[in-house]
Amino acid sequence: MHMRSSAKLSKVHYWLQDKTDQNFGDYLTEFFLEYLFLPTPSEARGIHLVGSVLDDMFVSPEASQDHAVVFWGCGLRKPDGLSEGQRSRAQVLAVRGPLSRSQLRLGAHIPCSDPGFLVAALYDPKPASAFAGCRLCIPHFLDQRTDAELLALTGCDLVLRPNIAASLEAIGPFIDAIAAADFVLTASLHGAVMAAAYRRPFAFWDSGCIDLPFKWADLAASMGLACKFQNDLDGAKAWYAAVENDIRLPEAWRLLINPPLLIRPEALLLIARHYTSGPQAVSLETFAGAFGSHGASSARFAERIRLYIKTADAVYEDRDRLAALGEAQQADHAENTRNLADEIARYEERDTRQRRALDETRSLAEHHRDDADQARSELSHLAAAKTEIDQALARLREDYYATLSKLDDLSHQLMARDQRIADLHGSTSWRITRPLRGLVTWFPGPARLLRGAARAAWRTMTVQWLPSRTQRTASITAPPIPADPLAVTAACVPESAAKDGNIDDFVPPPKFCLGNDNTPKALIIDSRYPRTDRDSGSLDAFNMIRTLQSFGYDVLFAATAEYDSINAYGIALQNHGVTVIAAADFGSLQSFLQQHGRHLTLAILSRVECGGLYIDHMRRLAPQARVIFNTVDLHHIRMDREAALTDDRPLRHEASRLEERERYLIRMADVTFVAASSDRDRARSLVPGADIVLMPIARCIPGRRAGFQARHGIGFIGGFEHSPNLDAVRYFLDEIWPKVRARLPDAEFHIIGADMPPWLRDLTMPGVDIVGFVPELDPWLDWLRLTVAPLRYGAGAKGKVVSSFSFGLPCVMSSMAAEGMDIDGMAARLLADEPDVFASIIARLYQDPAEWQLLSGACLTIARQRHSLGRGRRILAEVLGQLGLPAEPMAIAA
Repeated sequence: MHMRSSAKLSKVHYWLQDKTDQNFGDYLTEFFLEYLFLPTPSEARGIHLVGSVLDDMFVSPEASQDHAVVFWGCGLRKPDGLSEGQRSRAQVLAVRGPLSRSQLRLGAHIPCSDPGFLVAALYDPKPASAFAGCRLCIPHFLDQRTDAELLALTGCDLVLRPNIAASLEAIGPFIDAIAAADFVLTASLHGAVMAAAYRRPFAFWDSGCIDLPFKWADLAASMGLACKFQNDLDGAKAWYAAVENDIRLPEAWRLLINPPLLIRPEALLLIARHYTSGPQAVSLETFAGAFGSHGASSARFAERIRLYIKTADAVYEDRDRLAALGEAQQADHAENTRNLADEIARYEERDTRQRRALDETRSLAEHHRDDADQARSELSHLAAAKTEIDQALARLREDYYATLSKLDDLSHQLMARDQRIADLHGSTSWRITRPLRGLVTWFPGPARLLRGAARAAWRTMTVQWLPSRTQRTASITAPPIPADPLAVTAACVPESAAKDGNIDDFVPPPKFCLGNDNTPKALIIDSRYPRTDRDSGSLDAFNMIRTLQSFGYDVLFAATAEYDSINAYGIALQNHGVTVIAAADFGSLQSFLQQHGRHLTLAILSRVECGGLYIDHMRRLAPQARVIFNTVDLHHIRMDREAALTDDRPLRHEASRLEERERYLIRMADVTFVAASSDRDRARSLVPGADIVLMPIARCIPGRRAGFQARHGIGFIGGFEHSPNLDAVRYFLDEIWPKVRARLPDAEFHIIGADMPPWLRDLTMPGVDIVGFVPELDPWLDWLRLTVAPLRYGAGAKGKVVSSFSFGLPCVMSSMAAEGMDIDGMAARLLADEPDVFASIIARLYQDPAEWQLLSGACLTIARQRHSLGRGRRILAEVLGQLGLPAEPMAIAA
């Protein structure tokens, strides 16, 4: 409570404040509030005492020039982290290093040092025998690898993690371990600061993920070093031997010249004694004079410092003499105590022998009693066990007779089915259709066309063609069924089955079976079973499954959010030959991996918070399997953009956490799939050298099946569980649609997609048609004249844009919607970010048949060249080949 009240009174902030688990470097803030500064009310909007927080994100919007955010001893996160627009609301009293000072153009009068160097003056390390003479590895706070993995990578003896409890008592043992170590190899910046401050050999460790490179360069420059990272202990020792004589610790005491709070007098004396003695000592006159150079009041303060230090020296000398006398007295007392203890020990030994003899006699008597009690107890247990066995046998006998009855019923059902099959084979219709069955065998292509025509005729006769809303497209000629069996764009499951749980039309889920041991096995872990009638990502997942099956893989699928049961979509997946992993067979996905991980050939882990959660289990329980991390999109980018748009600081922190997690997954995977070139570039910058593959959104390309005059209306297509879609529709209705209606009074805007929130589902607005879920998008994409994608945040390629392009349907979109899809040439005319420009493009295209025709062709060209199913299969085959896995296409059932 004392620590929190001090921080609250002084308005001091730091990362993970009030959290149970703390990062050592940031938690030094509480150390300074306890031992360096007095709790002092502050007019500042906030104070930061340590960390890489000189950044726009840490300057509160409520800050002003009179109530600025104060930074003391902090550093920039990146060179341009603190923009000119925010400088007026930030007061920089001191910085971590010369690079931050130079980048901010502060001048030499601003003190320059990490406050962590002051800890050596305020805290004397205690003996830490467990770490004495050891080579320490200090990983980053977010590093999730095991100690064994870290030691194998570095060659160190022990791991010291900067993750500490939220208690001042936890700071000392961390420092004690560093001060006792023989060498410190650290990926934690304040691990390096502590090692340097206590004169221990150290080096910066390249853990595979260098956190904020600028801060490391800033710290190195403050010690007169070039910023070099080492991969292992041997390289680190060689580097330190080369630079040891060049290290010059910064004069951290100069930070006290511009303090953000009142300094404790005892802390000032300790710091003065520390820096006026030792190998890099400054004179007392220099120390005191530095304060005097800041004005008349500071000069008086400097004179008081000289007096305090001289007085303190005398006090410390007296204290040392008294301590020596006390030690001598304690030595005499200890000798007398040892003699007395020896005499007591002799008496106790004699007494112990006598007591032991008495206890042995008592024990022998008790042993006989215990034997009798144990025999009676065992007889009682045996009687109870016999009763339970008799009851279990009775239950088994009942189950046996019930099973025999069920088998008898099943036998009758099989006999009845065999009789129906025999009747069918003997029927006239079976004999008449024998030539047609031969035709199917010898001419499969035309047969598929005939089946399609038959289905169309059946739907027409039974009034099952399209909902009344889409009967306007009846004049459009349906395309032939593609010869490619993977060209699946319709739903796996009817909407009624998905919503009502009516699965009578599906085959019951089979008992779990891993399949042929000689067949390669691919495990896909995602959030849900593919819902191909509801969202674009499900189409991508289903196409991936069918492609792997075409390469000869047994595909297994686990849905982390639907693991407890197999719904209609999961059953549909089973009907396509996929083995579904669920709780009915395995209590947890980890349990499945423990039992069958050794049989897996390939694992595709989709999304950072779904499949990505299991990468460590895969590496441990299925080490032979190749692992592909399928980002779908880089979630941290989408979340960071949403946080910037909504000014949500907690969401921004969560985006930073996701960035670290996605960086870890990219590093741990054999290959990482991204759907957009922008995500590919970002992933490569996160983990240089990682194998990043651009796996485009792949679609069947039906092409343009209706011309300009046959089309009407403007549409938005997207699932509304995805927050960027909800934001885009709200933005379009508020900012763009009124401008479109002013130009096109008769135009209609159709909002199509599942999972609408009540406010949108119940919306009433002129010219706006709330369609909601539709089982098939094809009729809409054949009938609409334009689609729109006014996204304001997101990441990765956008399925709604690819789907629209694959039908030759122009989509007017924001630059965010087009990001990473490399839309160029004539199709670039469809991009707009300003509401007026967006509305103008819609109005022009809606009324100009010639320009609509040109842009329709440009969109279709992009879809065919970059987003065909064939291109997706070729890329996947190349990736599997490079991983040394089977990738030979083979025919599969449609």
